[in-house]
Amino acid sequence: INNYNFNTSLTPLQTVESIIKCLNLLIFFGTRQLVIINEPPFDRFPAFRNKNTTNVMKYLYLEHNKILSEKINETYLSLNSRLSIRLFDSHTFISMIMNDYRKYGFENLDNCWDTETKSVVVINCQDITKRIFTDEYHLTSAMQTLLAKEFYMTLTGSSLISKGIRFLSIEFHLLALLICKTLLLN
Repeated sequence: INNYNFNTSLTPLQTVESIIKCLNLLIFFGTRQLVIINEPPFDRFPAFRNKNTTNVMKYLYLEHNKILSEKINETYLSLNSRLSIRLFDSHTFISMIMNDYRKYGFENLDNCWDTETKSVVVINCQDITKRIFTDEYHLTSAMQTLLAKEFYMTLTGSSLISKGIRFLSIEFHLLALLICKTLLLN
């Protein structure tokens, strides 16, 4: 999210090309198993809902995810090696939960804590486990638990959303993901 918020001239193609360069570096240094996580539906997060920039934000993340999937398939699918890359579709999974939040035990799509004032946290709910969002930007531990379970199920091949989504492998290497994120931030 910060890529597009703090650098408005940055395009999804530039961001994805940077990710591919990072992946290539990791592969060059011996990484053989990777999981790439696409962008969640930030336009539906409380901080961005009902804002003038929401449509632009939505376009950026949808385009980012489309290009990311295409570039990963284009760059790595044809490689006949021990390389194993999987794409975890967080956007689709989080959207699915948000579209039918009551089914998953959530009472609404509002955030529990209001932190927009920056100096005082206003608590807007009695039970944070009944909310998807802790504050304007972050998921609650209840939502993170659902996300972690789906991530695990995706890796084991029994995902709710992975049917019909093309993955390159079943294996993963979480450390490589963390290294890649660190390289992108520096």
